[in-house]
Amino acid sequence: MDVEEVIVLDREALELHRRTSQPVSVVEQHCVCLSTRYKQLGVMEDLDEAIAHARQSLDLRPKGHPHRFMSLISLAVCIYTRYMRLGKEMPVKVEELEQAIRDAFPVSHLKIEDKSSGCGENYSIFLVSEYGPKPNDELILGYGFSLPDNPDDTMTLQIGGSATSQKWVVGRNSHNVESLWSDIRNMIANGESDYEFEDDLETAAVLTDIVQAKLDGIKTVADVRQNDVIRPTVRAMLGHYIAGQREILESILEFLNEKRGAAIDAAREQGIDLVFDEDDDS
Repeated sequence: MDVEEVIVLDREALELHRRTSQPVSVVEQHCVCLSTRYKQLGVMEDLDEAIAHARQSLDLRPKGHPHRFMSLISLAVCIYTRYMRLGKEMPVKVEELEQAIRDAFPVSHLKIEDKSSGCGENYSIFLVSEYGPKPNDELILGYGFSLPDNPDDTMTLQIGGSATSQKWVVGRNSHNVESLWSDIRNMIANGESDYEFEDDLETAAVLTDIVQAKLDGIKTVADVRQNDVIRPTVRAMLGHYIAGQREILESILEFLNEKRGAAIDAAREQGIDLVFDEDDDS
């Protein structure tokens, strides 16, 4: 089902409810679909209609409504898009955009718990549509909200302290860690090892020490200075960010442990029994 069909169905749904009450979820979805089609085709009528539906959605969520900020964000994004498209070609009310942003972003973006209504799912779709996949640090700094268990969280690892030291960006589930492994292994391998598994073991040991030290250094929200005065919304965002960083490091350690196990198996296949220190697991 493409956006064209969704728009047709939304129009039918709106018409069916016109004589009774306008369901805000349908109005909001229609706004998002029209905005999406505008991005694809560039037809101003779609954007103007999206703005009209965003205003209608806002009217259906008066001040004090727990999901009013969603309508405010939709309206702010649409008005900003129109401003960037038209510029000085029409008298755009910039103060209207500024007010929408001021009203929207001080509100908690983390209170969407009613998944039975589909609100949380629709909002996630809206976020992906408007902002694109981003890690929590970018969402927090750029937009003032975070996502729990954000699949696009990343961590930048740097070996060495100089400004020119190489950096690797690793994601959840050890995404892109193979690049880090390969580069560090090439640095360690000097051609003097009799067996490849020796380079693998040394690489795993070096990276494990680095990653474990970084993991041990991660603070919890409770460790943050003056954490008791942090606003609940900020505390929640900080918790999401810290959890993401911790899970990334833990996934890297799992990857390294698998590499170490594979190296031990390779040694045994060659008839070599490895002896480790008592602190090491064989």
